[in-house]
Amino acid sequence: MSSERPCCEEVIDRQAVISLLEDLDPQESRELFARLVEIYLKETPRRIKVLAEAFATGSSGEARQSAHSLKSSSAMLGIYKVAELSHQVEQFARDGALAEANAVQAALEHECDRACACLRLIRDSGFPTVNP
Repeated sequence: MSSERPCCEEVIDRQAVISLLEDLDPQESRELFARLVEIYLKETPRRIKVLAEAFATGSSGEARQSAHSLKSSSAMLGIYKVAELSHQVEQFARDGALAEANAVQAALEHECDRACACLRLIRDSGFPTVNP
């Protein structure tokens, strides 16, 4: 991970996080959000690794599935740049264009690093709450 301190407002859409929290039970929103963040922090590096392995072995199906999962989890947390790049990889993989998908990999990894750094900052500074 880069030592660059990400500007979280550029990486995570605050309104998307607030909307997510508003959709959760107010009594449990903080705990559920914390769990979602921990899952994202755990699964994102694994999904990036699976993508790299899929590119190395030419497995379009694995690349597509990993990119799809990353796209969905990122969009849910308002991490739209990762979701967008994941969508590109998913489409390229669906079309069997792994060289093109692999070309997006560096940007995707960079954005995932930034997103995870932001989520760690949010986690370490206290999760947001929604006023009833």
